[in-house]
Amino acid sequence: MFCCSTLKWHCEFAGESGITFLVIQYEHRIGLVVQSRITAVRYETEMFEWLWKTKPPCRINDSMEIGTPYCPFCGCEFEKTVRRNRQFFVELAKKHEPFARQML
Repeated sequence: MFCCSTLKWHCEFAGESGITFLVIQYEHRIGLVVQSRITAVRYETEMFEWLWKTKPPCRINDSMEIGTPYCPFCGCEFEKTVRRNRQFFVELAKKHEPFARQML
């Protein structure tokens, strides 16, 4: 399904803290997004409650995303990988949707 095992591994940890990769669907296109998060999605409520109580003097972004047309590990063009098994990536995009809600 994936172009390499490293990309597969990073996609399996979508929504966790650190750097992960999301597969997203926008209209009829499937894309690859690099996401860095300061906290895992499952801990967001606790983090936001803490921020609400402490009222830090600055704004804190909990995640940052950037799209990429190529796998950063093997250099494969992601669109070609999707063409080989589009349905798999459509389903993966649905699974990753909660982690990409800020972007879409």
